[in-house]
Amino acid sequence: MMQSPCRGDRVWCPPPPAAVGLNVADFLTCGDFTTASVFLPRPVRLSKFGNSPAPGIPGVNFRTQSLSGGHFGAVAPVAISTFTERNVPELRIPPDEQEGLVKLQSISEEVASHLLAALETAANRAETDGLVVGDLTEIAGLSRRDQEQILDTLLSLYRVRAFSEVDLDDFVSDVCGSMISAKRADFFASTENIEAFTHRLGKFMGIRALDRGAKATVLRYAHERTVHGLRILTDARPIFGNDVTAPPEAIVINHTLKLSYHYSGKIKEAFFAFDDQDLAELKKAVERAELKAASLSALLVKSQMKVFKLS
Repeated sequence: MMQSPCRGDRVWCPPPPAAVGLNVADFLTCGDFTTASVFLPRPVRLSKFGNSPAPGIPGVNFRTQSLSGGHFGAVAPVAISTFTERNVPELRIPPDEQEGLVKLQSISEEVASHLLAALETAANRAETDGLVVGDLTEIAGLSRRDQEQILDTLLSLYRVRAFSEVDLDDFVSDVCGSMISAKRADFFASTENIEAFTHRLGKFMGIRALDRGAKATVLRYAHERTVHGLRILTDARPIFGNDVTAPPEAIVINHTLKLSYHYSGKIKEAFFAFDDQDLAELKKAVERAELKAASLSALLVKSQMKVFKLS
């Protein structure tokens, strides 16, 4: 890893789109770049990878730009302009996610306390790395729609922080700074209001079970390639005799496994021919993997280890 010349300025990178349900480019802007947005692989340090797959980001490659004798990776697809200390990207909260933070700031202390307790209970009870509004108890004074917006925003922020591996206090501070920069009329930005919101957001971002779930999501995508879809195509191919004008003499049945996957910022496809024996072997391998997973889960549960079923 090479030290960035940014002298401590934090640079943020969100998790993969599939993990967050958002366009990752929405999270960052940079004032002096010619492009609308740029995101980098780690805070403070920029990775020296060249044109290689981005670790932990399925379907993303690094493109490099020469800088002070070194090469510093920026995640494709973006065009890189001159990188200077004054145009370091900053965390930007997308407008839809800002709504959740505005609502979180506006609710009363009593409602916030009930919501925090509901989130902690649901997260501790969850068996997957995901959480939906239906998992939460209803709260007087807070509509289901507002609950959902706040929850979606918090889960997105948890995943951004988990991927960036940033200290909680710094992350909360930058989120508040981003909201102040947005200059929304419905977000109260006085010193007193920001101090109160920083304290509240710190509590909501400090739920350990949600933090574990976010890390589980990030780890799930920490592969060079991740599967997008699977399909087995079955077709019959005729076998003709010497006279091709006559009806086929026999038929051979073929299977084709169509595998689509994320790689280098694109969805790619690969096709594999299967016969009946191959299908039987694949089925056997899948069943064996399921048995091994169940065995490992049972062992870990006995040791009181939390086992996530990835959603």
